[in-house]
Amino acid sequence: GNNSGYSMSYDTTQLANGTQTFSVVATGTDGVTTTWPLTLVIANPPVRMYVDTPTDGSTIRGIAKISGWALNKSDISKVEIFEGSSLVGAAANVNLYYPTVNIVYPGYSSGDNSGYSYDLDTTKLADGVHTLKVQATRINGEVVFWNIQVSVDNAPRMYVDTPTSGSAISGVTKISGWALNVSRISKVEIFEGSSLLGATANVNLYYPSVNVVYPGYSSGNNSGFSYDLDTTKLANGVHTLKVQATGINGEVTYWNIQVMVNPPGLLAGQIIVLDPGHGTPDPGAVGPAGSMEKDGNLAIAQRLAKQLRAAGAVVYLTRDGDCSPASPYNKHDDLWSRVNFANALSATLFISIHTNSGIGGYGTETYYSNTYNEFHTETESRKLANSIQNQLVERIGLKDRGVKDGDLTVLNHTIMPAVLVEVAFISNQAEEILIANDNFRENAATGIYKGILAYRGFY
Repeated sequence: GNNSGYSMSYDTTQLANGTQTFSVVATGTDGVTTTWPLTLVIANPPVRMYVDTPTDGSTIRGIAKISGWALNKSDISKVEIFEGSSLVGAAANVNLYYPTVNIVYPGYSSGDNSGYSYDLDTTKLADGVHTLKVQATRINGEVVFWNIQVSVDNAPRMYVDTPTSGSAISGVTKISGWALNVSRISKVEIFEGSSLLGATANVNLYYPSVNVVYPGYSSGNNSGFSYDLDTTKLANGVHTLKVQATGINGEVTYWNIQVMVNPPGLLAGQIIVLDPGHGTPDPGAVGPAGSMEKDGNLAIAQRLAKQLRAAGAVVYLTRDGDCSPASPYNKHDDLWSRVNFANALSATLFISIHTNSGIGGYGTETYYSNTYNEFHTETESRKLANSIQNQLVERIGLKDRGVKDGDLTVLNHTIMPAVLVEVAFISNQAEEILIANDNFRENAATGIYKGILAYRGFY
């Protein structure tokens, strides 16, 4: 009688909420039992959950993280993602640290560790709208779910920045833009019809602005491409080019552009004098490895002359070989011979081509005459210098040293707009190597050529 009490603990989290009927049965040592009926209302805090990402109605692509939190009086055993009755995947990470939930919904044993996360491979879903059910299951088998509707968009995308459709191109023209694929881009090729013109050597270049507009692609920040198209391999006239990007997964997308190669008459009526600086017996500046300025100047001028003539210009060179235009040679007569040659032709433009020299110097600069301009062509000369400097720096990628006023004979006394271009520093060992390179010389010529076109309003 004095020791008739009893006590036990029962984990109600193993039961569903609601009215539950129990029987408490006491059994004596003689085997006799007595029963007490017991009706209880189980009212554990409800199972709760929320999906943080992706938000309902959002667009997802690539590997999309499904994350949020789920609460139960007992811990969550699993979180699964369904589409209809089909299991898409189960979260490998449950009961993650997520303390803010416990502030809003205190009292759950798993409150501080209610987070979950799952990386959904959206490439296994068709593009389009999908309703996903994110379902959390507690240890006792009770479930709660949250539906989200998302749009899967793994379509490849691309855009060609340059050249624009309908533009005129010549010489070596840069084809550049961006291409996106969920598997990254493996190659970009340029076709005319079914003929392959070239495959870009430069893909997955840094291009972060694309990732802002189209987030979620693994290559979003590195979607750029660039290819140097040699238009001299194409006939003059209109061409439709197909720029085609292929993903590592084999998926292909393309962009068509229509361009005019060396449009006839683009520079028709222009008389342009090119002045390759120096010439035997004057070598000009000499580089650390012994390269002579006169050789690079002439090589760039000859390539530029070819591009200008293809666009309809009449082109003269103050020298077309390794010689001075003055005979016998002296520096004063050499410079004035170049001036008099251009003035006698009533040339439209005068372009003097040099490479620079100076301790520690590097980069590109262009001179025009302002202070000492005898024939008051400084306004047009400045415009020409700016156009050439901008296009040349863009083309060859060296430091932009700007446009400068120069007190130079060939600029002060020519009757037409005149500039002197210092393409690079031959005194700089790295730039000396560039100056001797045929591709660099071609790019330098193209940069100056495009600067002339820009001055004439074609860019």
